[in-house]
Amino acid sequence: MSRASRISFAGLATAVLTVGAGACAAPVLDAGRVAQAVRDQANGVELADVVCPPDVAAAAGATFECVATGADGTRVVVTVTQRDDAGDVTISYGRGMVDTSSVAAMLDAEVEATLEAEVELRCPAAVLLPDATGSFTCSGVDEGGDRFEIAVRVADGAVAPDAWDLVR
Repeated sequence: MSRASRISFAGLATAVLTVGAGACAAPVLDAGRVAQAVRDQANGVELADVVCPPDVAAAAGATFECVATGADGTRVVVTVTQRDDAGDVTISYGRGMVDTSSVAAMLDAEVEATLEAEVELRCPAAVLLPDATGSFTCSGVDEGGDRFEIAVRVADGAVAPDAWDLVR
C-alpha cells in the first residue's frame, strides 16, 4: 500500500506596514514589501513575479490574495492574513506550491532497493506545479560515485513512495 504525504505551506509572520501620507491617513500595507515577503518565504522556488493589491488597509484578521508566478509561468494564489493592525502578516501558498522537503527521505529506501546500492538523494525543498500535479527532478549519487536523476510524480499535491522513475 502506498502512503502519500500532503504538506501545506504557511509562512512566518512578516511586518509589511507603511503609514499613509498625511496625519489622518489610515495605515496601509506596502504591496512591494508584501510581494518581497512572498518571494522570501517561497522555500527556494524562483518566483518571476508577485502581484499584490495596492493600498490594503491594515486590519487585524483581514485577508487578501496575491498572485505569484514561477519562472515557467505557473501561477499560484497566495493568501495573506493580517495578524494585527501593525503590519504583521502570515503568508500561505495555494494549491500549486508543493512542499517536497521530505521527498528524499521518503524515497531513499525505494531507490536503494531498485539500484541495489546505498544512495544519497537531493530534492528541491518546494516546487511550483499547475494544480499541484506534475513532476520534478531529484538528483542522486550511488555508493560507487555514479550520478543519476529520478523524475518524481506529484498528483493533487501528494507524492507516493512508488511515484518515481529512474532517469539516469
